[in-house]
Amino acid sequence: MALDLARVFGDHPITDSTALPPARKHYVLVPPAPESLRLTAAGDDALVTELGDALRNCVYTLQRLASLIDSVVAPHVAGADPDYDGPIQDEAEQDSGSITIVLPAAATLGEPGYSVTSAFCGGVLSLARTLAIELRRQHIRVNTLMVDQQMPGVVASVATQATALMSMPTVTGQEIYLADGLDCGRIRP
Repeated sequence: MALDLARVFGDHPITDSTALPPARKHYVLVPPAPESLRLTAAGDDALVTELGDALRNCVYTLQRLASLIDSVVAPHVAGADPDYDGPIQDEAEQDSGSITIVLPAAATLGEPGYSVTSAFCGGVLSLARTLAIELRRQHIRVNTLMVDQQMPGVVASVATQATALMSMPTVTGQEIYLADGLDCGRIRP
């Protein structure tokens, strides 16, 4: 299963909710985070435009991606019923789709000067946790990668991890830190 690396970093249609790609089973979403900004330096207008718009666009994009995946997966899932609340039978054999969300590790772990970006990442991370539970019944898996963008070989690492997550039909709700050096994804005081 090949991953289009252009969709992982840089310009790609998934950062623009008005230009979503055609329906398929797996997506990697790199939501555009608000600019680095200290909370004390952010006025009300900046919070509404930077943080509010970024979260709204991310939620809208995730809604659209889930709908696109559902249009591809649902016809192939035996007995797909979004209202069914019982156990999922033969989950490993069911056709499923996935959304992998890529966030910056520094903002997710907490870094000086990233208050607004951290609030965005925290919101997206919490949303991903909830979506992993909600969308499981539709056979859509949601996982999150937190990435140290300064790490050598970061694109290859993200591609490898995202491809692995896409190929595991029962893995959902994972939060994986891809970091290098002394930080290694640990929270620092």
